[in-house]
Amino acid sequence: MALRYTTKKACSVFKQLRKIILPMSAGLILYCAFRYDIWLLTILAIAIFYRRLVDQPLQKRLLVTFGFAAGFFVPHLWWISVLGFDALLLLSLLCMVLFALIAFLPLHSNNFWSKLEFASAWALIELVRSLYPWGGFGWGLLGYSQTTGPLVQYSRYANVALVAFVVVLIAAMVSDFRILNPNIFKKSKELLLVITLLIIGVVLPAPQTNGVFKVGVVQGGVVPAFVPESIRASQVFANHLRQTQAHADLLRTSDVVVWPENSVNLQEESGIVGAQIQAVVDQIGKPFLIGVVRTNQDGQLENAVLLWLPKTGITASYVKNHLVPFGEYIPMRNLLAARVGRLDQIPADFAKGLGGGVIEVADTKVGAAICFEVADQMHLTNLVDDGAQVLIAASNNATYLGTLQPAQQFQISRFSAIAHQRTMVVATTTGVSGVISASGNISHQVTDSGASVFVAEAKLSDSEAFADSYPMCRYLFVSVLFMIVLTRRARAKFKKLTANRSAV
Repeated sequence: MALRYTTKKACSVFKQLRKIILPMSAGLILYCAFRYDIWLLTILAIAIFYRRLVDQPLQKRLLVTFGFAAGFFVPHLWWISVLGFDALLLLSLLCMVLFALIAFLPLHSNNFWSKLEFASAWALIELVRSLYPWGGFGWGLLGYSQTTGPLVQYSRYANVALVAFVVVLIAAMVSDFRILNPNIFKKSKELLLVITLLIIGVVLPAPQTNGVFKVGVVQGGVVPAFVPESIRASQVFANHLRQTQAHADLLRTSDVVVWPENSVNLQEESGIVGAQIQAVVDQIGKPFLIGVVRTNQDGQLENAVLLWLPKTGITASYVKNHLVPFGEYIPMRNLLAARVGRLDQIPADFAKGLGGGVIEVADTKVGAAICFEVADQMHLTNLVDDGAQVLIAASNNATYLGTLQPAQQFQISRFSAIAHQRTMVVATTTGVSGVISASGNISHQVTDSGASVFVAEAKLSDSEAFADSYPMCRYLFVSVLFMIVLTRRARAKFKKLTANRSAV
């Protein structure tokens, strides 16, 4: 009797676990799609997720949704755990909570409108997450998993929101295409739509180019962990100085030399550091774009890219617009700093830049993005609108060395190069550095944390993608989709109420 009771209880527990194991597995498949750049896995993961949602009560939809979101976001954002597991859990929860919107949508099998609503809700969630809170957090947007497939090309028309919508809609339709399903031929219209959406991505014309710009990139290499924090900045600068001098002949063949974010700290002994930089710039005889931390006239720190010319010095600069919350400034500092002791590590907020970012170098307009800004699609749109012919991303990933964060950021840079139809040159202190063409092709990629120097040809472009010419279309597209969903839901509810009253 006791054995029978135990067996019955174990089966009950297993049934409950099964409800969440499959959606969590789908989340892990989505993580693998990002991790290994397999765009089809994204469609598979979302198809499984969608099938677990249809024709289910709200309680089960909530369980499935949060299981799927946890299965994806926790491993995808694992790199943030270097700052503490509480940071990982908090960031994962912030990303997961918006998915409750999907759980509150009752979805019905064999209903195309349910699939359209599902895709619309996903696009809205991603748009909101990329903007709020504190300027948004774009990690894990579906478009970034599509850089090796045809669907990424939709980014030219409404950026990452349209890519998400198309991917999710295809996944929802594909979820019905089971080989042994006798009704598969009844879905011929949906099958045709899936094929059409894929073909459109394949046949879109390649971006047009109108010149070549030679960029020299200096990756100085990592500073060993045993080096005291107090002298790390000077060691990073010394690494970049030494690598530049050692490869002087190679760098003289370039049009511009790029040093990455935080490669120079101008707060201490700025006169001596400035003289050393001027000497090496004069030695190479080419303009330098240098990522620096400096103090402005108001005494605030700035994360900036400076244009440093031979025999002249600093002639232009760009100050980072999109600062990283809890990295470069503390939101609601007065409220949070007194309660979270760890925030003492950021005693002062960086000053926020006021737009700009296009710097003219060697008769070429270069658009500058610093680290996290490669995920700020509106910043990149502004650069293109201001005439940027090539994009240069200066970054410093030393904090997350040994994690997947640098590779994920490079993947986002790849998406952004395709979306904005501009070659993206990525220069980091410790990798991943490289060059990404407007078609998404990668060259001169440096994945290790050691020192590396290369000169690459970056193709220039003056044409604008539709999404950059009409940047509001990405918001209008999602707004119209969701208004259609809400209107249809309201009409259905009204008809149901009318029918009930008539029956009474």
